[in-house]
Amino acid sequence: MYKSTLIDVLKTFSNQEMKEFSLFIQSPYYNKNQSVFKLFEQIRKHHPEFDEKICIKIAFKKAFGKIKYGESFMGMTISRLMELAKFMIQKNLQRNDLNKDAVLLDELNFRELRDVMMKSINSLEKKIVKQKAKEADVYLVKYRLEYFKNEVKVNDTKLITYKDTLDEKLMLEQKSLNIFFFINSLKFCQYFLNQKTFVVNAKGYPDFMNSIFDYLKQNSEYLKIPVLKVYYNILFNVNYKRRKIFL
Repeated sequence: MYKSTLIDVLKTFSNQEMKEFSLFIQSPYYNKNQSVFKLFEQIRKHHPEFDEKICIKIAFKKAFGKIKYGESFMGMTISRLMELAKFMIQKNLQRNDLNKDAVLLDELNFRELRDVMMKSINSLEKKIVKQKAKEADVYLVKYRLEYFKNEVKVNDTKLITYKDTLDEKLMLEQKSLNIFFFINSLKFCQYFLNQKTFVVNAKGYPDFMNSIFDYLKQNSEYLKIPVLKVYYNILFNVNYKRRKIFL
């Protein structure tokens, strides 16, 4: 039976994704090895079940005819197909529009295309504002957005004098990263406490939790972030028990 990591990956592909992957493999930019494409075209006929009919030698024979079967050649061809399965990276970026724009900003910054970069920054900022439910990942993208904004400012040729005032928006980079960190820390803490309920010998507690709760209590503007406030309240009211749980 034909078993490999490749098959495990292909089983997750929809019919549309199999068609797209076929086109991806045919692109000379990504693949110039026709053997790879021929083998894939035989394998894809058995999608999505990939049952016992998929035998290495049968797939090889249908793909390459009278050419003598060789383990080394087959292994290299399958290995190349697995590399091309990184096509999933593109699918991920298609699903995660904000991340895709952040990657573009990184490349524009690398190429020092400041004018184009500012247009992309403004576009990404509008998309973030439109996000109704902002989970932690959105704040990670916002952190990167603010980072690139500050990169533009750093490269501004305008000289700063002692008469200038500090742009308070500079701190949005740090604040966005803080929010990302706080949300994920509180989420992990709740997960940990849930696990601790069932595991008798669990020792220790997540790092910094007392400090995080103290900081959020003293800097309540963070609790205006809906998702952060939810996780904070769940832990504080249900599990936290007035700090005793971590002492």
